Amino acid sequence: MPPLSITGPNVWTAATADGDATWRFPLSSNQREAVLHAAARCQKSAHSPRAISANEIELSSVRGLLRELYSQVETGRGFALIDNVPLESLDYEQQVALMLAISNEVGQVVVQNFEGDRIVDVRDEGIAYSHQSRGYRGSAPLPFHTDGANLF
Repeated sequence: MPPLSITGPNVWTAATADGDATWRFPLSSNQREAVLHAAARCQKSAHSPRAISANEIELSSVRGLLRELYSQVETGRGFALIDNVPLESLDYEQQVALMLAISNEVGQVVVQNFEGDRIVDVRDEGIAYSHQSRGYRGSAPLPFHTDGANLF
């Protein structure tokens, strides 16, 4: 029996992905400005950027771009990159808030741990990996695994 031929936009190699920019979504200069203003407004809020809800950061200027991105992930290549995000102009907490806001526009951010965090830092906190800890909090090698997600 001949090998099964798999085709479609989600069948790609590094060589074919490099030659096709349909998975890249660059922000325009106006969109960059809007993102910077949204992050600044978020910083003025009374609570932690990690607690941002879906409607607290206004991203209407990039909503169309994010819909296209979602379509690319769901029916196109299966991955996408938002390019030209002004991270260099944002402090860490603003970057966290912006990531949550973008994620809330594309899907629904869900709790990641028992503490109720919707976004976590992956860093070595010196906590040994065990059935009572999360692997992203230490430096031990992790066994092969998959995290439940549709988009990230």
